Amino acid sequence: MLPDNMILSPAFPGRRWRKVDIIRLFNESRSAKEKGLQYPESVIPNRHLDAIVNDLAALLSRPRGTRERIAGKGGCTVGDEK
Repeated sequence: MLPDNMILSPAFPGRRWRKVDIIRLFNESRSAKEKGLQYPESVIPNRHLDAIVNDLAALLSRPRGTRERIAGKGGCTVGDEK
């Protein structure tokens, strides 16, 4: 993950990213703000890192104005803020 360029790379060396870091980076990103997206930190204990990254990628690639249910234990709805 390259926060300066907002690029996600699977082989990024030098830093171990925590789930909360990735979620906060997403929530503070220009793309998330423009689409009105907010990913809840409350899902951290119930989600694996790969599932969170997949959720965030799916949120960014979907049309504006739709909401999405995060599956799994402690699931919640994420999407455009009303």
